[in-house]
Order: sequence, then structure tokens, then C-alpha cells
Amino acid sequence: MIKKLSTKLIPDPKRVVLMFFQLNKARTKRVIKMVSSLEESKVQKIQNKVFKEFSDRHRYFEEIIFSNYLRVEKYIPMAGKVSNW
Repeated sequence: MIKKLSTKLIPDPKRVVLMFFQLNKARTKRVIKMVSSLEESKVQKIQNKVFKEFSDRHRYFEEIIFSNYLRVEKYIPMAGKVSNW
């Protein structure tokens, strides 16, 4: 039996996975260094999980992820050699 509640779920735009966080240069480099240190299999596992969980919920998911990548690409030492999804 389904009981309708008066509670409404409202999305919090501050907690959206696609939201680009503008970090300072040093912090951006630290995050990239940490992500770059992950093993390829771990990266694939995380990437697959994120895509599975969120791609159906967001229009233009891949395009926005790629756009966010382009915004930080200049800080990635081996930028043409990153994994594709």
C-alpha cells in the first residue's frame, strides 16, 4: 500500500555532481595529482559507477563532464593521454 506524504524532495543545486567547482590553481593541481595517482582500474571503476548512477538523471551528462575537463585540462601534465569513457 502506498501512502502519500506531504514531504517534498527538492534538489539542492549545491550538491549536483555536474557542478563545476572553480578552485584556485594550487588546489586544482593537488586534486589532479591525487586523481592521476590512482590506478587505471580504480579510475575505470569510479568512472563507471558515476556514469551508471548519474547519466540517466542529467541531460547532456557526458558533454558537461567533458566541458568541465576542458576547463582544467591545462593543469594536467599528460593531457592527451587520459582515459576516455
